[in-house]
Amino acid sequence: MKWFLLLFFFSIPTYANPQGLAGWEQIPAWVVQILLFLVVVTVFLFLATRRLRREIAKKIAELRSNETKFRALFDNSAQLMGLLDRDGTLRASNFAALSLIGSTEEKVVGQKIWETPWWRHSIELQEELRQGIERADQGELVQFEATHVDHSGKSRVIDFYLTPVKNESGHVDFLISFGYDMTHLKEVEDRDRHLQKMEAIGTLAGGIAHDFNNILAAMFGYLDLAALEEHDNVNLHESHDEIRNAANRAKDLVSQILTFSRKGTADRSPVKLSSVVTEVMKLIRSSLPASITMDIRINSTDYIMANSTQIHQVIMNLCTNAWHAMETQNSGLLSVSLRHVSSAVDLQDLHPGLQEQEYVELRISDTGSGMDGSTAEKIFNPFYTTKEQGKGTGLGLSLVHTIITSHDGVISLQSKPGIGTIFTILFPKIDYIPDDEPVQKLSSIAPANNTVHVMIVDDESMIVKSSTRFLEHEGFTVTGFTDSVEALTAFEETPEKYSVVVSDMTMPFLDGVELLGAIKQISPSVPVILCSGFNQREQELREQMPQINRFLQKPIAMNQLVEEIRELMALPTEEIS
Repeated sequence: MKWFLLLFFFSIPTYANPQGLAGWEQIPAWVVQILLFLVVVTVFLFLATRRLRREIAKKIAELRSNETKFRALFDNSAQLMGLLDRDGTLRASNFAALSLIGSTEEKVVGQKIWETPWWRHSIELQEELRQGIERADQGELVQFEATHVDHSGKSRVIDFYLTPVKNESGHVDFLISFGYDMTHLKEVEDRDRHLQKMEAIGTLAGGIAHDFNNILAAMFGYLDLAALEEHDNVNLHESHDEIRNAANRAKDLVSQILTFSRKGTADRSPVKLSSVVTEVMKLIRSSLPASITMDIRINSTDYIMANSTQIHQVIMNLCTNAWHAMETQNSGLLSVSLRHVSSAVDLQDLHPGLQEQEYVELRISDTGSGMDGSTAEKIFNPFYTTKEQGKGTGLGLSLVHTIITSHDGVISLQSKPGIGTIFTILFPKIDYIPDDEPVQKLSSIAPANNTVHVMIVDDESMIVKSSTRFLEHEGFTVTGFTDSVEALTAFEETPEKYSVVVSDMTMPFLDGVELLGAIKQISPSVPVILCSGFNQREQELREQMPQINRFLQKPIAMNQLVEEIRELMALPTEEIS
């Protein structure tokens, strides 16, 4: 363009006065040149301006498009976001941050951020934020954890960041605030810590229960012996009854501790949950006072894979607690419902970690005294109880929690003081069609007791002594060992001598599983019984070692041991091997 203008300017004199037009000869050539130059410049400026306007309009459109995209990302981000001046004045806030406090951008923009509703509840947090803005203004990335209160009054744990944004020269232009809502994650972490704590306490309790069970086993053994020898002494008989009652209470407590401490060791089979619920409600109905009304709604005939005794214990425990919560009232309502849940999608918030499958929901509610939030948080803790001293061990609900989680189920509660409590339990549903055909059992005649030689192996000498004396009183021949290695050596020398072997599970050097496994290799036809006071591997052993013919839970009543031995001796050899 510039070369065209120069060429045009210098060629003007050539045709400034074409064909001698009248009047042109009096006009100086340089004037004509200037006039023509102005015309050309005007045209050029017009064209250049129009092009510049188009480019400006294009840039404006691009900026608006970018702003729209940025605003869309900004507003639709799940994180809490804000734009701040270097002094902490809020210039913009996204929808997630505004929805947390139930406000609009117009109400908070222009304020110092620490004066906004996000931070007003805590002077300490305001000061920490002011100091953080000063550090961010110096180019530092600032991070700290804050607790905000949302518009509903619930505390939210926020992982908060202040990020400085620098220009080309390296100076901070403005700040960006980010907030990550960590409330749900914190709740999951708290639940995990709670489960780990329960697991640790369960392991400890199981170890204590193991030792306590051995003591109880000896007590029961000598009580059974005393019962054989007491004859007609009425006072002695009453004393033995009292000792036995106390020992049975201790046995029940140990059973609860063991159930709490173990994971998945109980036998399971397909259980029709509605049948268990119906059975428990019949028992509960007879013991409830007339002031308490029952509302039972069973809308499911589904099966779950469970230990029916433990599920019975769960329902009985929750219903009993509901009854106690309404005990001081003139009236109350105990509601129990059972229904099929086809999808767990809507329950993920209440029960994080639920698998995508069908469930059976059991709900037990009462209109009793209810619980406040702090009590509800601790209700599943081991040994925590709200009952008076002597009226509860605090194992009830922790035991319920353990049983349910060991069955791959979940439990939650909703409770308000003065209104009542709702427990909701979900068990995975299984596809099962019951077989109504009766099971045919083989029966034989057991040999006489005096022809049966029993080997007893236990590292507790009191148990070996009491068991030996009782079985000998019943006519059996008995050889007892407190050393499992010595017992195996004796069996290897004369395997034909022994009719049945009874061994404890936990022993030094050679445990019960190893001992009975070695005995079965020597003589597969010899029936063996494994006794355990505490064994988390029991279910696994039942599946992996079917050659162990019986598993008995300590403390074992001597009459029960006699019956088990006689039943084994009556079985055909092919069922023993």
